Amino acid sequence: MPEVPLPSLTTPDVPRGSAANHVNLVALAVQGVTQDIWAAYEDGLCNLESCHLNCDRKSLLQFQRTLRDHETLGILQVIWKESPYLSDVELQAFGIRRIFCERPLTCWGLAREIAESARDLGKVHKRVVAIVRAGSAYGLIEAQKIRAKMVSLRGSARLHEFMIDFSIVSERIIRARMGENSGPGDEL
Repeated sequence: MPEVPLPSLTTPDVPRGSAANHVNLVALAVQGVTQDIWAAYEDGLCNLESCHLNCDRKSLLQFQRTLRDHETLGILQVIWKESPYLSDVELQAFGIRRIFCERPLTCWGLAREIAESARDLGKVHKRVVAIVRAGSAYGLIEAQKIRAKMVSLRGSARLHEFMIDFSIVSERIIRARMGENSGPGDEL
């Protein structure tokens, strides 16, 4: 496979053909992109205000710590992909399908989908519940009681806006690292 030139993924002080391993340079550049995207996620969280004014300061700080955890972004992404704000056609364009078509999205159902083993299920469920509580406090997740012990989850309009904004910023970060100056996010 021919090597594709990656303008900003090589450093200016490492001439082409030098002893520097191209794969190592790409790996370092990807790490930089990942760190920049994570910083953008955290910045986006800083701009969110709690929707629950009756929460005490200690609870809000705990919710903020929960939302800043790396695992949280993945769970929020699953909830967002299951939300009505994305159509099946949009999901299919990226080879994604809804997981919760036949059943409601619940903390337990989500935990079952992401737990690596039955042994981890209880721990994962507890973590999902904490993330849902934190997301709900910031208006990212809406919960609706179905029965006494079953609550259906849904990504809110606020989560959709947050994910769109985060995606636009992420695209700009990637384009900047790749040496491109414009893209669809710039038109918004």
